[in-house]
Amino acid sequence: MKEVIAAQRKPYIDDKAYESAPLVVLNSFSGEGKHLKLMAQVFQNMFPTINVSTVKLARIRRCVLFSYNPTSKLIDVRHFAIRVLPVGVSRSVKKLVTGKIPNLAKCEDIADFIEKANGLSDSEFEDDEASHVVLPQDLPSRGNLQNQKSAIKLHELGPRMTIQLMKIEEGLFNGEVLFHELVVKTEEEKDAIRRKIEKRNRLKEERKEQQTKNKLKKEEEKEMHKQKCLKGMKIEKDENPEEEAPEDDAEYFKEENAPLLY
Repeated sequence: MKEVIAAQRKPYIDDKAYESAPLVVLNSFSGEGKHLKLMAQVFQNMFPTINVSTVKLARIRRCVLFSYNPTSKLIDVRHFAIRVLPVGVSRSVKKLVTGKIPNLAKCEDIADFIEKANGLSDSEFEDDEASHVVLPQDLPSRGNLQNQKSAIKLHELGPRMTIQLMKIEEGLFNGEVLFHELVVKTEEEKDAIRRKIEKRNRLKEERKEQQTKNKLKKEEEKEMHKQKCLKGMKIEKDENPEEEAPEDDAEYFKEENAPLLY
């Protein structure tokens, strides 16, 4: 991320952007193949769910883009900060609206600063209208009001990643391979592998059941041995009863401490 920001001429840094979850944007994941649907679900579940009908627009400050290329089968991952600016405002007025203090040294009046460059600059005329939206809610930033048109600006935050799906397998390195980019097997080979996995799982369950039975058997034998020992101790006690009653501690103490008569 530092490298991406360092490469930008005017980097945009917003500390509050990381206080809320980003908006996830998926591109070209609607093609044929179950692996595309699975990838889309995985990417969506990586981030908290956002209810677009109830969310406050002020909390959407970032977006993560996953773009799939069907030709190269590569997935480009990009991370952007979202910035909303009012449309139809000149650069000079925009500075005043956003709270920036302009340099008025060369202006005799504030009107000279506002009317400078005849309103909009060339870069503002070239602004893409596809980025213009009508805001359904007020935003805390100045000039962005409800039912007013604003422009959405994206500033890359990084990191940049290009990834590719190679393999999908059930379980943890012990299940059926559902997808493989490099290895293609026939239906007969898939059936043979599936039967092998089923046999392995069946043997695993049988061993597990046998271990459970052995554990229960050992616990029963342990309990039987315990009861047998207790029974033997009781029989021995009945055969050798104590002839003398236990001594009375109070009486013994009284006798030991009785005064001597001379």
